[in-house]
Amino acid sequence: MSDHDIYLRGWVQEDFADSPLTSSKPESPQEKARAAEQSELEAPIVTAMNRSSTRRAIGFLLALGGLGCASGQPSSSRYVEVEELATIAWFEDYSTVLSGTYAQTHHLFPRAIDLVSEKRSMRCSGAAPLLEVPVDANPPLACDGMTGVAELFCSDERLLRLRWTMDPNCRSGFGQGSDRDGNRVLFVFGGSPDRVRTAFGEAVRNQSTKPELPAFGSTAKAGIGTGTAFFVSWTGHLITNYHVIEGGGRIQVALEDGAFVDARVVREDRENDLALLEVDAFRTPLLIREAQDLARGASVAALGYPLIPLQGRDQKATIGHINALSGIQGDKRFAQLSAPIQPGNSGGPLLNESGEVVGVVSSMLSPTATFQAAGVLPQNVNYAVKSSIVHQLVQRALGEEWAPQEEIFERREWPEVISRVEDSVVLVVVEPSE
Repeated sequence: MSDHDIYLRGWVQEDFADSPLTSSKPESPQEKARAAEQSELEAPIVTAMNRSSTRRAIGFLLALGGLGCASGQPSSSRYVEVEELATIAWFEDYSTVLSGTYAQTHHLFPRAIDLVSEKRSMRCSGAAPLLEVPVDANPPLACDGMTGVAELFCSDERLLRLRWTMDPNCRSGFGQGSDRDGNRVLFVFGGSPDRVRTAFGEAVRNQSTKPELPAFGSTAKAGIGTGTAFFVSWTGHLITNYHVIEGGGRIQVALEDGAFVDARVVREDRENDLALLEVDAFRTPLLIREAQDLARGASVAALGYPLIPLQGRDQKATIGHINALSGIQGDKRFAQLSAPIQPGNSGGPLLNESGEVVGVVSSMLSPTATFQAAGVLPQNVNYAVKSSIVHQLVQRALGEEWAPQEEIFERREWPEVISRVEDSVVLVVVEPSE
């Protein structure tokens, strides 16, 4: 049995409350016998490891017994509430600063790091498992000296290998590492809001005079950008966001059969962040809902192609609700939604349960600006351009040529809705201008 196997056994342990390692009651003869039998089973595992592996395994074996925290209070449930600690990371020699969360449950349990750099439209995320609990920790399982590792996969194909150390309070820590090119990364997580806010301000200020982080992977070679679009006419017209194509050169869309076709820009609407494209291909257009009858709490789905280098080219669907009928600072052109979106979702359709387009996914609330203004990180605060504005753009651009679909579909379950419209939603690839 490997360290990984031991770790997993600790994670799926169903109930820790009656473990001999945590119980304050005297052990009965039967309990002692069970404990001895368990010890015999685990002994070969530990003795077969070298000293370093043994130290790592101690934390995992204690998790099997179910010690709760440094105070010794056991956990009585298999599921523990997730705690998200604000995290700031930066590349030592470059201007790129990332913000996000370090998520943990029990301090022995699986944890993860999720970071975003708005400036580069880059996201890095991955697991950050416990590596070692000091053998001489006093009290047992105290966080002081507890260390772990993290492998974060970034949307630009970069891989960050990091090592973290937990502070004695079990609610904050620090770490460092590098990417495969040797670019050093430093980060801090948790602590008081003032501490995190100060760390963020210092990171932005100190890194602002440094050069841009070099491009990596396929983006270094091609400098391409990606987004999403969807068909709105029987004659090959598509809608996407203006910022998806802004400043680009050749534009292509990838159809559901894998074929790439060139796209031409028919109309730009910078003010509303919309663009109308045309291709020599024909797909069923999606119905754009003209009426401004969105309702808070209504269920919606976003379709698109987020984080292609990290997640692949398969179309993704996320489900959420309409949270507000306005955007940032009450902008009535936009609706706020809770459906999760990532870079690459821009330009994709926001659908209701009848398969009608009620918006065009456009942006998410800036983590950096929000943190600077309020000291907190937003969670699933995203925005879409309302469909009434999209309808007006297409109608003005195409005139009588456009025959909007008039059929009204009945409300369906999401899998059926998505299956009906997915071929009309396509990946947009934008090459740099010469």
